[in-house]
Amino acid sequence: MRDSRAISPVEKSQHTSAFPNSFEALAQADAIFDIAAQKSGYLNYWTGVASSYDKILLAYISEGFHALRVDLSNIPSGNVIADITHLPKYDRRFEQLWNILEAQNIVVRGRNKLIHGSTPFDVDDLV
Repeated sequence: MRDSRAISPVEKSQHTSAFPNSFEALAQADAIFDIAAQKSGYLNYWTGVASSYDKILLAYISEGFHALRVDLSNIPSGNVIADITHLPKYDRRFEQLWNILEAQNIVVRGRNKLIHGSTPFDVDDLV
């Protein structure tokens, strides 16, 4: 005997939400974003806050590299960065670190090598 409280997959698919689809929800959120950001004081997030967070993140990365005996501030721009020995389980983490450094032009990817980019990596400038 079927439980009368159970909802069939067909009934679930017919369920409607406050927003007919996710695109409409995003459009409505986008329409009120600037107003909400201004009311809450986050209107200048990308120019005021994000750059400070980037500096903090780079300082943490610098500290981590120092612990691994790699000082990017001592590697001249254009020079190859030596491979950093790490356990394979950290491959994804290192990939994320290189992506962050590449976005700041601190690191440039070459053929199977990393090159110090044109942006200096001096932790004293970060904090």
